[in-house]
Amino acid sequence: MTPAQFDSALAALNTKLDADELHELDRNYTPCDLINDYTAGRRIARKARIAQGVFEELGRAA
Repeated sequence: MTPAQFDSALAALNTKLDADELHELDRNYTPCDLINDYTAGRRIARKARIAQGVFEELGRAA
């Protein structure tokens, strides 16, 4: 890791996200099911949650 990369990572710790940004980062996340996700043919289907706030507006514009 270079000093610039370290400084960038350290600065990222101070990043503050609003509620819409946190929701956007979290909405496609689903925890891993250790048994079913790695068993061929038995994967659990998942659907992403809908976007909200400013990200909902961006989705409509696309």
